[in-house]
Amino acid sequence: MSKTRWAIYLSAALAAVILIAMILPMPAVMAGSKTDSTFGVTLYFPDDQFACEKVGDIYSTNVPDGWSVTYHFFDDALQLISSQTVSGNQAVSFPYPANYSGAGYFAVTAEYIDASGQTKFKIGAKWYLDCSAKPTDTPTPTPTDTPTPTPTFTPPPPSGGQGCTPGYWRQEHHYDSWMGYSPSDDFETVFSVDASFSPTNLGNAVQLNGGGERALARHAVAALLNSTNPSVSFFYTTAQVISMVQQAYATGSFETVKNLFEAQNDTVCPLN
Repeated sequence: MSKTRWAIYLSAALAAVILIAMILPMPAVMAGSKTDSTFGVTLYFPDDQFACEKVGDIYSTNVPDGWSVTYHFFDDALQLISSQTVSGNQAVSFPYPANYSGAGYFAVTAEYIDASGQTKFKIGAKWYLDCSAKPTDTPTPTPTDTPTPTPTFTPPPPSGGQGCTPGYWRQEHHYDSWMGYSPSDDFETVFSVDASFSPTNLGNAVQLNGGGERALARHAVAALLNSTNPSVSFFYTTAQVISMVQQAYATGSFETVKNLFEAQNDTVCPLN
C-alpha cells in the first residue's frame, strides 16, 4: 500500500477519534475519590482550588439500584450548610457561600441509604479553597536590573482520610496508642462541658453504647485521640474536635456532630 494511502487512512482514523471525544460527555475534574470496601461505591469530590473557581460537582459511582444518597455540605467553619438527597449516581453541586472570598477547607459527608430507608454507610471528604491566592507575577526588573520575584503561595499540607473507630480506642491493648490523653482523664474537663453520664472519664466515654449524647461521647473521644496521634492523618485538629463537642452541648446538636466525627473515625485506621 502506498504511503499516500496510509496517510489518508491515518487522517481518517484520527478524525474519528476526535469526533467521538467531542460527542462523549467530559466528566468534571476531580482531585480524589474514596471507595467503600464492602459495597464498592466510590465518592468523587473536587480538587483543591487556588483561583476561587468554585468547581463543585460531587457524585458517586456504583450505587446499587434503588438506593439514594444524602449529601451533607459543610463550610470552612465546619458548620452544616445544607443537605441534599438524590437518587443513585446523580451528581450534585457544592453550595458554596455567596460572595465567599476567604480561604479554608470545605467538606461533604455522603450518606448511602438502601431501598428500605436504612443508612448502610457514610463517606466523608474535604478539599481546600483559597480565593485570596493570586498567581505569581513575572519578575519585574528594578532600575538596577535586579529582578524582584513575587512570593509563591504554598498550599497547606494535606490531611484527612484516616481515622480509628471507638472500637479500636476502647481496647486496653491499644491504650499505648493514646497520645496526650489517658483513659483516666475526665471527659468534662477535657471538653469543658457538663456530661450526664457517669463515670465521666475518657475510658468510660469511649465505651458507651446508645445514641444521643452517649453516641457523641464515644465518637468525640475517638476523634480526639485520632487528632493527637501523629501516625493518623485525621480530618480535624484537636482544637476543632474540642470546639465541635462544646458546640454540640451548647446547642443540643449531638447527632449532627456525632455524624461528622463518625464519618472520619470510620475511614482507614493506620495503627496496629
